[in-house]
Amino acid sequence: MKVVNDDGNIIVFLNKYLTLNFDYHDTFKLQEFLEKIIDKLYKYYNISIKGYYDAYIYIDKYYGIMLKLIDDNYDTFIDTVVDIKTSIEYINLLYEIEDIVPSYFMHKIYLYNDKLYLELHNDLEDIDMSRLLENSKIIYKEIDNIKRNGYIIKNMI
Repeated sequence: MKVVNDDGNIIVFLNKYLTLNFDYHDTFKLQEFLEKIIDKLYKYYNISIKGYYDAYIYIDKYYGIMLKLIDDNYDTFIDTVVDIKTSIEYINLLYEIEDIVPSYFMHKIYLYNDKLYLELHNDLEDIDMSRLLENSKIIYKEIDNIKRNGYIIKNMI
């Protein structure tokens, strides 16, 4: 689990092994999942979630889940209330990379604003995914813009 503060929003990255058999369509299981994340945020990161939030759950079948929590800035008089409105979207995350990667797995590489972005098109072994994460930056903003306006410089699909 990786946690990032993005302009006051909380971004939680969960790899696919932490969410393997999770059913996103079961409302009860979704509520349990969010409760566990909120507990971990408080316990391990000292981040307290109270009030009203919008939760955007982005599911990438090769990486896992990216959860974006946006504070609604609606004051509540009860200090223990947590109300979360959720929406789920299936996406392909991009990875900002420094160099062209070996071509033993299926992927596309986009060139956009003098930066390289890799899009996975198949599962990677644990060690390969670890190397990719170690040598890249996960991109969750402007994915559509990069894909639409970037140049595909390598297509290994």
